[in-house]
Amino acid sequence: MPETKKAKRIHTKADVLAHVPPENPIAKDLLRAKANGAGIALNKINPMLAELLDDGSLHQWRENRPGTNPKISFARFPQPEPELIK
Repeated sequence: MPETKKAKRIHTKADVLAHVPPENPIAKDLLRAKANGAGIALNKINPMLAELLDDGSLHQWRENRPGTNPKISFARFPQPEPELIK
């Protein structure tokens, strides 16, 4: 008897958000790798991240690096303002 196919699970924004730690930011590449390891297709992750950013559930952090583009991370809370140098 042939095996019956399982219905494909449709992943949601909540599935991606579950991989973001509640207290620390997570690097974009690491978040994509964790979500992909959980079965979410790489081409589906970026649109879900964009939706989470738009609705305010997720916040983008930028860490400047000399000589290259800033490091992009995501957190459940906004990035604090940089302290002024006195």
